[in-house]
Amino acid sequence: MGGIGLDVGHGVDLTLQNELPKEKKAYFESAGEQMDMLAKEAERAQIDRLLADVGTIDHMPNDLKDMVAAWAAGNLDAIAVQMTDDPSLDAAFAENMLFDRNKNWVKAIKGLLAGNHQDLIVVGATHLIGDGSVVDLLAKAGYTVTRIQ
Repeated sequence: MGGIGLDVGHGVDLTLQNELPKEKKAYFESAGEQMDMLAKEAERAQIDRLLADVGTIDHMPNDLKDMVAAWAAGNLDAIAVQMTDDPSLDAAFAENMLFDRNKNWVKAIKGLLAGNHQDLIVVGATHLIGDGSVVDLLAKAGYTVTRIQ
């Protein structure tokens, strides 16, 4: 990624990991739970997804650069198009790795809001766009969701 001018050391995740004290951090799921979610699919589907991802390696740096530019500009439509064009994000995978997780996270977020917590919640851009996103589910639950750019 350094070859296209991106520095993962300046990403949101790593910046917050390094700057926030341990007692100020919490997670909706562990890395092990994420691996369990990935392993839910049949072995053949996992192999097919891996091969699809390998087939996009040449385009990945530019796709990521486009995603970063769209995110920085607040262009949600462009991010949605990238999600739609992603060959590894089929309906079953999206349900498992996006929508089911979003539903679980919203339950946790509701608990934080009910407790009047003031928390910063950081999730990937694909969890914030479209029907079934964290933003959509919170709005459907009656919360006022305001996007800040």
